[in-house]
Amino acid sequence: MSVGQQLWVNLNFVHYSITADTAPGKKMRNLNNNFGWTSPVNLRANMNMPDVKVGAVFQKMTRYLLNSKKKGEKCMNTKTRKAKCTSAVVLAVAFMLVFVSSAKADAVSDWNAIAVQAVVTAARPGPSGILDIAMVQAAVYDAVQAIEKEYEPYYADIPGATGSPIAATAKASHDVLVSRFPAQTAALDIAYQNYLLANGIPDTDPGIAVGAAAAASIIALRACDGSFPSPAPPPFIGGTGIGVWRPTGPANLPMTPGPWLGRVTPFALNRPTQFRSSTPPAVTSQKYARDYNEVKSLGSLTGSTRTPEQTDQAQFWAGNYPVMMNKLVRDLSDANVDNIFDSSRLFFLANLSMADT
Repeated sequence: MSVGQQLWVNLNFVHYSITADTAPGKKMRNLNNNFGWTSPVNLRANMNMPDVKVGAVFQKMTRYLLNSKKKGEKCMNTKTRKAKCTSAVVLAVAFMLVFVSSAKADAVSDWNAIAVQAVVTAARPGPSGILDIAMVQAAVYDAVQAIEKEYEPYYADIPGATGSPIAATAKASHDVLVSRFPAQTAALDIAYQNYLLANGIPDTDPGIAVGAAAAASIIALRACDGSFPSPAPPPFIGGTGIGVWRPTGPANLPMTPGPWLGRVTPFALNRPTQFRSSTPPAVTSQKYARDYNEVKSLGSLTGSTRTPEQTDQAQFWAGNYPVMMNKLVRDLSDANVDNIFDSSRLFFLANLSMADT
């Protein structure tokens, strides 16, 4: 599957997930209706569609955001569910650099970049850092919408919210990140204060309290979600039986982060198993033999049957998925979205989709 196809599947997946089980009369329009897919649950069939270019996907997505119905579109009925000083300065400089690179970037894009940098610094195992980024974007979304009142909240209702949405975005992001990565508190504090200063926002702006309230709500919601398992599970090294996963050379590293990630409380789904894939075919079946031979044919280091494009795709997916995808969302948001309430919604949808898939 190409990058564009994966993004499209993710965005449809989360949008269907957060609308399929809302209260009667509160359901949002499905993205499939806007872009020609007939069934939100038939994603497997749609994976074989012609390649969707990444830019086109997000241009369609941003057009949907700008033209969609706003107040009254209930996003999700979640209420029914449940450093050292020197290193701090170095990290703060890194955080500050990420939001001065684009003159057109808004606060949501800026703090997404800071969140991604914090996840990288924390060295979260495998793709599990997307859980932290999704929490940031959920808090930012609720903070911005509380002030702008363009869309219904995801979780946090903040009556009478006023103030700067930029201040609310910065504070919501800062507080979630500090709660996730307390060792980075000093660096994040510096980045936060410098951001307010750079945007001419006094520390008395009422948007700061809005951001703090949104962050506190999301932190409480996700307090026991399993995203930081304690005690840490032992490394998963699989087994040696036929058809059983095992580490491969040359590094022979255990699975990262491991099976525990599949048990984390989802953001939009009702349960982790709601759309779980089917079990692998029996090792004695023709399908297993066919798939096994396909992997050998396409995956061989020498004499492979794969195309250059397939090699590029394999190398892409071997990279840091949350980092690359959020960089893509930032670039496309900066180029296509010109207001903070739609920007917050785009980052919210994209990162919740990644976190739940």
